[in-house]
Amino acid sequence: MKSAGKEGEEFIEFEVHGQKSSSSEEVDELITATGDKEEAEVVVQEEPRSAWRSVAGMMSMVGSACGFSAMSCGLKILYRHVEISAFEVIYWKSLSMILFEYVFIKWSGGDHMETKKELRLTILLRGVTGFIGLACLFTAIQLTSLSKASCLFWSNPIFTALYSRFFLSEKLSNFDWVAIFVCFFGVFLLQNPFSTGSTSLQADVAKIDPFLDMAGSAVAIIGAMIVAFALMLMRKMAGQMHFMISPFYYAIVCTIGSTPVALAQHKMQL
Repeated sequence: MKSAGKEGEEFIEFEVHGQKSSSSEEVDELITATGDKEEAEVVVQEEPRSAWRSVAGMMSMVGSACGFSAMSCGLKILYRHVEISAFEVIYWKSLSMILFEYVFIKWSGGDHMETKKELRLTILLRGVTGFIGLACLFTAIQLTSLSKASCLFWSNPIFTALYSRFFLSEKLSNFDWVAIFVCFFGVFLLQNPFSTGSTSLQADVAKIDPFLDMAGSAVAIIGAMIVAFALMLMRKMAGQMHFMISPFYYAIVCTIGSTPVALAQHKMQL
C-alpha cells in the first residue's frame, strides 16, 4: 500500500510480515494481529523529481546566494562605519528572522510546534552548525577582504556534495567529482600562493595584516565546512515538516547562542 502525495515528496511505508501500509493506525492493527513488534520495518521511498522541480531548486539556491552576498556586502560596510561585533549582528539578524518566520508559518497554516520526535535532535544539530558557520562567515568578513571571505565561504556546496554522498548515500556522477576537484583547485588559487608581484587580489588586501588575512581565510573555510553539514541536515529533513520550521528553530538557536557572547564583548568594550 502506498500513500498518495505530491511529486517529489517522501512516502513512508511500514511492512509487517510482508503486509505493507502507510497508515500508522493500520500498522498498529497489523502489529497487534501478528503479536511481533520487532518484525515491523519502515521503508522510505522517494518519488523521482521532475526536471522543473530540479531547476526550481537550483534557481532558489542561486537566489539565496545572491541575497546572502548582498547581505555580506552590507555587513562589510557596517563594519567600516560602526563599532559592532559579529555576534551582535547575528543576534539582531536572528531575532528579526524569528518574528518573520513565525508570522509566515502561521500565515501559511503551519504549526511551529509540529515537529516529529525523531527529528528534534536533527533540528537542534542544524541550528548549532548553522550558528557556528554563520559566526565564522561574519568573523571572516571582519578579518579579511569581503571578496575572499565570500568566495571561500561559498565553497560550501563542495562539502555539501561530499557529506550527502557519505551520510545520505546520494550518488555523485563523474562530472560531479570533476566539478568538486576544479572547485577545490579554485579555492587553492584564491589564496594566490605562487605570485610574488602586485595583483588585484593583493591590492585588495594590502591594508590587511597578513596574519589576519590568513586567519580570516581559515575561518571562512571552516565555516563553509560546518554550514555544508547544516545544509546536509536540511536535506535529510526535506518533506517531513513545514519548510520554514527548520529555519525558525535555527534562528532561535542563533539568538540564544549569540546573546552571551555579544554581551561579554560589549562589556569588554566599556
